[in-house]
Amino acid sequence: MTALGRDLMTAVSELVADLDLDTAAFSARTVPVELIDLGPAHSAGDTAVWLPGDETLITGDLLCPGTHPAQWSGSTARWHAVCAELASMRPAAVVPGRGPVTTVAGIIDFRDYLEHLLVETRRRFDRGLPVEETAVDLPLRRWADWACPENLAITVAHLYHEFGGDPTPRPAALTLAAEVAEGLRRAPRLRPYAPADRDPVTDERLSLTEGASAIWDEHRAQTPNILLTLVRHPHLYEQTVPIARGVVTGVLTERDREIVILRGAWNCVAPYQWNHHLPIAAAAGLSAAEIDALSHPVGADTWSPREQALITALDELHERCTITDDTWRDLAAHYSPVELIELVTLCGEYRKISFQVNAWGVPLEPWAGPFRLPSGWPDHRSRRSR
Repeated sequence: MTALGRDLMTAVSELVADLDLDTAAFSARTVPVELIDLGPAHSAGDTAVWLPGDETLITGDLLCPGTHPAQWSGSTARWHAVCAELASMRPAAVVPGRGPVTTVAGIIDFRDYLEHLLVETRRRFDRGLPVEETAVDLPLRRWADWACPENLAITVAHLYHEFGGDPTPRPAALTLAAEVAEGLRRAPRLRPYAPADRDPVTDERLSLTEGASAIWDEHRAQTPNILLTLVRHPHLYEQTVPIARGVVTGVLTERDREIVILRGAWNCVAPYQWNHHLPIAAAAGLSAAEIDALSHPVGADTWSPREQALITALDELHERCTITDDTWRDLAAHYSPVELIELVTLCGEYRKISFQVNAWGVPLEPWAGPFRLPSGWPDHRSRRSR
């Protein structure tokens, strides 16, 4: 007997034990075993084991009811068709790769699940949604309580490639799955406009912040999702843009401005805001060590007296909604009245933006990701429970 045959007999013996059959009687008789080549489906090569005498089907990873599968290769459409083929065999017992022993009904339910993934993912692909958003946007319906929803990030990335999109590198797919598992990637409460959703009127409004009119140089080529969400309220969007532009083009130095914005993102546990301003802060002269220090209590070993006063004031505004007299005196020793006005206004503007991105669930764009969070980042999941 070959090694494969011995492995199969071992698996079958374990199955017999699980099914409460007479193991001695089973061992004494010859058991016909059929290997059915069904790939490429879940993967490039898939094989099912059929025991016709016992009407038992061992599917391996072709079937994993109760768990969202991660598909790296193969063909999802073929996988769907394979499930129909397996169901047509009418097995009395089905042993999946993961999950409990099931029946034909379990195969059909898994086939319906794959069909649902194909339809809903294709719909979002056609609208121009990125993989990152589709991975958390799919309506899961009766499969919502299945384990490992982060695996959808990998399967959706594979489907996008099947539909003609660019392949997602394996490390990027794994990172996305980890972000879903950590709660960093969630379905937005208010969806940003997808490319297919924009009409000429929306495009005209967005011209206020796109291309050469972008508030930040980093956004000249790509409009951030915060603006693609805010523009759903056209009047508020048009009134907000001048204020946002004003507070970042004033009298404060670029370094001070980015300290204000990043400290506010940390205080408000706003990972979207933090991630967007990492490259801007670096361009403003903040070192990687200084950026990371903004996720920790202010310390004299990192900051100048001027910056210590600034960060202390930011923390007091966050905690007290005001600045103590002592801290104000320290600030006033380094900042002019005009700078003090702008400093408090900038802090308030970006606190408002942190409220927006957190409450609306604004998704981080592929071009701004993956998430890069500092060593002192708090557990945002408890702060964003729904």
